[in-house]
Amino acid sequence: MSAEQSSKTAERQNMWKCEICGKSFDNADMLNYHKLLEHSEHKRPPIGIG
Repeated sequence: MSAEQSSKTAERQNMWKCEICGKSFDNADMLNYHKLLEHSEHKRPPIGIG
């Protein structure tokens, strides 16, 4: 892997960051799911537990 490829990979890894707590996620879906679970006013148990 070249230096250019590794820097692009590092940029992608930190692309989706929660503005509330600062955690980083691989994609927007994971970020949105995190916000729903961790920062929602109406917290619910995870799906399938209950």
